[in-house]
Amino acid sequence: MLLSAVSLVLALSNSWFEEDQLNTREQAMWNRVEPSLVTLVTGNQARGVAACIDNTGLFIAHQASVTGRLMDGRTSKGKVLRFRLIAQDGPSHMMLLQASPWVEGEIKPIPEPTTEPAAGSALLAVLADGPIKAELVSSNRFGVVQPYRRALPLSEIRFERPLPLVGGALIFSENGQLVGALSATLNRANSNFDQNISTAFASMKPVIVYQKGGGAGAGGVGGGGFAPLAAGATRNNNLASGPGSLTTAYAPGTSVLKKVFEGFKSPSHQVYHASIGVFCQDALGGGSQVVTITKGSTADRAGIKEGDVIEHIGSTLIRTNLDFAKLIFDQKIGEKITVRVHRGTEILNIDVVVDRQIMQ
Repeated sequence: MLLSAVSLVLALSNSWFEEDQLNTREQAMWNRVEPSLVTLVTGNQARGVAACIDNTGLFIAHQASVTGRLMDGRTSKGKVLRFRLIAQDGPSHMMLLQASPWVEGEIKPIPEPTTEPAAGSALLAVLADGPIKAELVSSNRFGVVQPYRRALPLSEIRFERPLPLVGGALIFSENGQLVGALSATLNRANSNFDQNISTAFASMKPVIVYQKGGGAGAGGVGGGGFAPLAAGATRNNNLASGPGSLTTAYAPGTSVLKKVFEGFKSPSHQVYHASIGVFCQDALGGGSQVVTITKGSTADRAGIKEGDVIEHIGSTLIRTNLDFAKLIFDQKIGEKITVRVHRGTEILNIDVVVDRQIMQ
């Protein structure tokens, strides 16, 4: 049974919103996005927010805000809607919801993500109890998302004051674009970054974050897979770190959200990730070594074998396994790439078609 607008009570505190008063510019940002949002609730408890992405009643939310296949939600005008979970994308932690009853034009969709905001840009992180001021520190991060073991571009976001819980918050730029949804936080008071980032939200899938250009010692990632640490390998120490006592958080980058929007708004509602079907790890001496191959994958059909060391893709040098993962992420599905591998004493150039992979 749908909750009435009168009986809907937010269980989360408004204290952060009250203390974090917005300036004129930030208020304008909030006024731009608020009409496109709903507050998701379970019983009488607010769980998070969802944003309208098109005129058919499709909404997007972080998995931390979704507690089941059916949920209720309230619009900024107090109308209560029923939401049904219809799709999800595991690596980005994003969920697709269908609203009912739905009247086209009643809620304005948010713009599709197009460009990454510049470092230092003002952002709003929206929780169930309102917006919080934030700032983009850098989009120059890459992370391995567990348990999917998928490498994705990440944005590093900073808050003006420490927050006890921001998981699932939707992040908006000044022009109203959705530029992220928070997947993990880091407080630098705990110097053990790797442990902290993995336990920040026990109910959420953690990420291990690297600066772009860093190595991939924390395990192998690749076009559709991830392999354990090789014997004698060491964990990557070139990790992004948080600023002072402030809260630092990580969200899938704009390039990830573009794929999510495209997939969720397609007739299938599926998000496709580029893959060639190999599981890799760093190779001694450089390159990305194939540990296992998915049977029947495009890499398998092209003739790539376990033990091959990938040294180039096209003209791009592959120095580490993370280099390989980054490059595969940027490929277009259906495109043919030339993979140069070192196999024993041979150097082979193998043409492989980039396939698509669904990860829920």
